[in-house]
Formats: sequence, C-alpha cells, structure tokens
Amino acid sequence: MKPQATTAADYVPETGGLPVLRKAVQECRGCDLYRHASQAVFGEGPRSATVVFIGEQPGDEEDRRGRPFVGPAGRLLDRALEEAGIELGSGTPNKKKVGKVTRAQVKKIAEIKMPDLNCDTLESAMKMVAGAARSMGLEVVD
Repeated sequence: MKPQATTAADYVPETGGLPVLRKAVQECRGCDLYRHASQAVFGEGPRSATVVFIGEQPGDEEDRRGRPFVGPAGRLLDRALEEAGIELGSGTPNKKKVGKVTRAQVKKIAEIKMPDLNCDTLESAMKMVAGAARSMGLEVVD
C-alpha cells in the first residue's frame, strides 16, 4: 500500500503565533526541500512591511547561516534596491543605525503585539520589541 501524502499544512500548528511556527518549520517534512538542507530558513522582518520578498528556496549560504537573502542572490537584490533608492533595515545591527524609536513607541508596539510574543508581562514584551528594533538597526531612545 502507498503511504498517504503529506503537505506542509500537516505541520502548521493551530495556535501559538510566529514563535511556535518558527520552531515547527524546522520539523516540516511536507515537501522535499528539507532533504538537502541543514535547516529551514524562516523569514525575517516586521509584520507591518508593505513589501515582502519570497525566495524560491534557500541557497547554500542561506542554509548554512539560517537567514534569508544572505547569499549571492540576496546581495544582488540589495544592490538593486539600493540603486532604486529603497532604504532597508540595517545589515549590520548595533553598528549602522537607520532610525530611532522611542520607549513610548516600544511600549505601544508591545501592547499591540503581546498576544503574539509569548510573554507574561508588558515589561518582557517591551524587551523583546526593543531587541527586535535594535536588530533592525533602530536606536531605542527615551
């Protein structure tokens, strides 16, 4: 008898938001992409993004580093966006700052995003949001 086919849908958790999905994607066997990869490469960036880029499948460098668009195609994409005058987040967090966010803004974002952050307190949610902001090249100011 032939085994029942599976899809990626069989591996998608019903609840838990992005943190749970990020973990579940590492166990996904819904297609053959996992067979020749060392890890799944989860997306990055803010939910509020107005443009999202989706790659066909991770290349060797993305697979090794676990980050999207860090290989040759990603560098080509970065150059094209730069030439088009489209500003990106910082590619070198904690070195190149691309903007600022106030602690009041961090608090507001944390209040809105708290159900998705898997945090028990507003303070811990604020720490997560501030860390994410810094990782995007934003300076958190008073």
